[in-house]
Amino acid sequence: MLELLSKIGYRPLDVGPLSAARYLEAMQFLNISLNAANGWPWQSSLEARRTYRLTPAVRTGRLTNA
Repeated sequence: MLELLSKIGYRPLDVGPLSAARYLEAMQFLNISLNAANGWPWQSSLEARRTYRLTPAVRTGRLTNA
């Protein structure tokens, strides 16, 4: 599925086994509830972002074999 989504232009994020779906479904229910309660557009969604933490050596450009 990840490969198919990548081929059609999405940036899929593997969140683990299917058992993790219960948490994603609850997050989406929260989003739907907030939209309904506040009159926000139904097209909104939650966004998962990939973040990378840089060590001081990487920020300064002094890479080492740590």
